[in-house]
Amino acid sequence: WSLFFTKHNIDIWFTPMEQSNDIAIYRAAMEKKNGVTIQCQRSVYYSPALSYGFNPAHINFTWSDFQKTHLLENGNNSLSYLIVGHSFGASPNWTRNIDNIVSSKINSQKKTFKVVIFDNICGNNLPMTKKQMKSFYDKLIEWALKNENVVLFIKAKKKESFTHELITMHNFHKLESEGRLHILNNLGYILPITVSNSMDLSIGVNISSAALEANIAGKRSLHYYPGIDFYHPLTKKCLNSLIFTEPETIISAVEDIY
Repeated sequence: WSLFFTKHNIDIWFTPMEQSNDIAIYRAAMEKKNGVTIQCQRSVYYSPALSYGFNPAHINFTWSDFQKTHLLENGNNSLSYLIVGHSFGASPNWTRNIDNIVSSKINSQKKTFKVVIFDNICGNNLPMTKKQMKSFYDKLIEWALKNENVVLFIKAKKKESFTHELITMHNFHKLESEGRLHILNNLGYILPITVSNSMDLSIGVNISSAALEANIAGKRSLHYYPGIDFYHPLTKKCLNSLIFTEPETIISAVEDIY
């Protein structure tokens, strides 16, 4: 990498990733020619050291002041942390409009209330157990069934990773058969805000950087975060206004917006 940087006269190297041993290699190579490496934080980690490691890039774009504080406390030796308040990407198709995709999935000509759920992982030693995840989805689908103009879109954490077993299948299939529940896969690599812009409400499962993008952009967005014992600074400021720890309370908040 040192030879590559020198041959191509590269003095600034941007790494669009969080977790990679290569970042330390880029930094060491760039320091041989007095250059600078830059790194961006993609997600709002409640344990930022897991994201950045202990030999990150010289300059880091981070989400907020509390992330910067944790990174410094954890011994990271970056030269600078720039608080940008929003994740970002470089691919043009991340900003494409998906209104036509959403419209094609809605059969009704009536006015609809579109809700996207940004799915997440669950299990032991995670902020959300499978039982908590199932309870959330069951309550949300029950609410949607009672309101005939509500359409739910579920955006899986990873392509094809949405786990149907976490939902009571009778209600799932009933809402799906009515054309009011859709799994959003195969959208390509796009920013979550692109999806939120086509919706009336976004819901993040856990404190979700995907849903936070919608908050930052001025869109309506809520978070279901039952893992109150897992430290996240946002819970102090936003509990029961933006972040909800029980299925019943977040459904009540959704109802208020609806």
